[in-house]
Amino acid sequence: MKIKYQFVNETVEIEVEEHWGELVLELDCQEYNSDRKHSRRYPIAIDAADYEGEWFSDGTDILGDIVREEDNQCLLEAISKLNPEQQDLIHTVYVRKEKIVNIARKQGVTEGAVRDRLRKIHRRLKKFLD
Repeated sequence: MKIKYQFVNETVEIEVEEHWGELVLELDCQEYNSDRKHSRRYPIAIDAADYEGEWFSDGTDILGDIVREEDNQCLLEAISKLNPEQQDLIHTVYVRKEKIVNIARKQGVTEGAVRDRLRKIHRRLKKFLD
């Protein structure tokens, strides 16, 4: 049995035994069908190709990044309006990711007191951001 493979710059024809040829053709058919299924499930987005046909989509969301950056700036401004103790608590909880139990132990207060302070901070931040 002869099997032809076409490449970009040449075509190659090989002679194989019948049972090997059937196996190769079956594998080629399965690969073709698999590729078709994949391309139907994950079609290429039109905005992923530029006008010359080259692919450049890197998955970045430029508008989303701009909005997040503006939100971050507003949040940083609001945090700067808090008193230093409140800023330190925000940094300890959200940046250093310390547990409230440990913070309460270090400060010699109850967990409820730390949670109340955080609620008060959240209300002030919300008021600054509104």
